[in-house]
Amino acid sequence: MAAKKRSTKNNPIIRQGDKAAFVRNLPRSMPASEVVDRAEKKGMIISKAYVHNIRSAANKSARALMAKEGKRSVKGNRKKMESQFKEIVIQLGPARAKKLLSQVELALRAAGKKLGRQ
Repeated sequence: MAAKKRSTKNNPIIRQGDKAAFVRNLPRSMPASEVVDRAEKKGMIISKAYVHNIRSAANKSARALMAKEGKRSVKGNRKKMESQFKEIVIQLGPARAKKLLSQVELALRAAGKKLGRQ
C-alpha cells in the first residue's frame, strides 16, 4: 500500500486553490519566473505555464464582467442625474470629488486598454 502524505510543520500540504489564490494576490506586473521563485520559498511547486494560465483565466473573467457592465445603459433624466452629481460634489467637497473622478477616469482607461479599445 502507498503511504499517505501527511502535513508537517516543515512540509505543509498545499491545495490547488491555495496556489491559484497565491498567484492572483501577487501584482500582475511581476514576471512569472519571480512568481515561481516566491512560490518555491513558500513550499509550493508551480510552473510559469500555471502562472500564465491563472492570469489568463482572470483576464477572461474580467473581460466578461466588463462586457456585461458595458451593456447596461444609463436610464433616467440626464438633468436629474447632473443635479444629483452636483449635490454629491457639494457634500464631498470639490477636492475630494476631483480626486474620485480622476480615479474613475484612470480605471476606465485601464479597462479600455485591457479590452483593446485604446
